[in-house]
Amino acid sequence: MIRLHHVHKEFRSRQGTLQALDDVNLFIRRGEFVTIMGPSGSGKSTLLSIIGLLNSPSGGRLEIEGMDTYHLAERQKTRLRAEKFGFVFQFPSLVNTLTIRENVLLPIMLAGQARRTDWERADRLLEQVGLKEHANRRSHELSGGEQRRVALARALINNPDVILADEPTGALDEETADRILRLLHEYNGQGKTILIVTHDPDIAAYGDHTIRIHRGRIQNEQSAGGDQSATGQAD
Repeated sequence: MIRLHHVHKEFRSRQGTLQALDDVNLFIRRGEFVTIMGPSGSGKSTLLSIIGLLNSPSGGRLEIEGMDTYHLAERQKTRLRAEKFGFVFQFPSLVNTLTIRENVLLPIMLAGQARRTDWERADRLLEQVGLKEHANRRSHELSGGEQRRVALARALINNPDVILADEPTGALDEETADRILRLLHEYNGQGKTILIVTHDPDIAAYGDHTIRIHRGRIQNEQSAGGDQSATGQAD
């Protein structure tokens, strides 16, 4: 479903060039639950942003369902991103002037007018994350953990095929973190592909396998059973 061929990513500044990703080859099958681990600055978030078409590689190819995304116009990437991906960022980035329900509906509202069925789906998602009773409140009235759950509901509103989550449980209490992981696991059971960036080995254990990245290069992949394998860097 998602394939990276010899992808590298450079960031340039006055201080020089930073190699964020270095010759990454990766294949993610439909319906997999994949966790990505590595030290800070290793390229985890950059990898996630490239897979989600939020960033473009400096070289190499990204294929989504067999389609090479290199020659897509920005408008086409935006449409593909809206249709295929749901994003849960480390910081919720909710809009304070909107209600919680409106924040969940924001991706649909930006694309056009929300229908009655969309409002009903937003309420069902808020119920799933345990926040339906807060639907008409503003985001600044919620705790950090509650805001993170709103962000998860927002990521699911378009029923995306792929959910990309960057440290979705960071700095959360155990109960809230467990609720988010159980919901992601439930969606994975429905055939959705899940990719999570995390530092926590307990969270990594939720996945079918873990990708370990260091200094922009994938070191190995480890299955849920503990087996390790090379990542096909010679692809």
